[in-house]
Amino acid sequence: MATAWYNYPITQEFKWKPSDTHAHSGVDIGDPYGTTVTAPMSGTIISQGFQPWGGQVNELVQTPSGPEVLSFLHLSRLADETGGGHVQAGAVIGASGTPPPGYGKGPHLHFEMTHGGTAPYMSNYNPWYPTPVSYPLNPDLFLAALRTGGGNPSDGGDPCHGDPQCHHDQVVNDQIINYPGGYFDVSEFIRNAEAPIADALKRTAVFGMAAVLAVAGLYLMFKPQVDAGLHDAVRGAEVAAL
Repeated sequence: MATAWYNYPITQEFKWKPSDTHAHSGVDIGDPYGTTVTAPMSGTIISQGFQPWGGQVNELVQTPSGPEVLSFLHLSRLADETGGGHVQAGAVIGASGTPPPGYGKGPHLHFEMTHGGTAPYMSNYNPWYPTPVSYPLNPDLFLAALRTGGGNPSDGGDPCHGDPQCHHDQVVNDQIINYPGGYFDVSEFIRNAEAPIADALKRTAVFGMAAVLAVAGLYLMFKPQVDAGLHDAVRGAEVAAL
């Protein structure tokens, strides 16, 4: 029996957080090329297509925490490239593939969960610029529930069995919302902000010092000419004043 897509090992973890929105906003699952990808919950396919990073399918699902979008990226095949509409949990939605250069190494499935009803990348929403209603969710608990359930979700096709903590919220734009891992850490935010600021100041200081040294070097190189020019200018001014 073939291994289900969600049972393969995680090759890159979820790293996104409000203080580092450019970090990895999903998980990479080491699915071999061509692994069948099925819908983990019943829902609606709201968009799908082939982008520069490979095929993508976005499924809108309803959870105790509100609407969420489940996104599957780097697909080599879509079950229905022009379709959409309602799908049942377990329905085939595509096959895993290999991402193009710059989007990870080797065959794998990139899986994202997004709070809200807007799909990432294929709409005006991007995890790099979250909003209070659209932002990434850590899928660890969801995947754990899916593995524990053996791919046979109950409670209306929900692997989390209606557990709001499994479909958790996070912190966005300084709003404090419960999520596994605690609350918004102000000190961590400051620490993360200090590094790029210090780096920018360091670069500015190095550039300024280099500019001063360059000017000093040019002066020393052309000092005789500069001195002669200044002497002639002063002499000319003295003659003109007589």
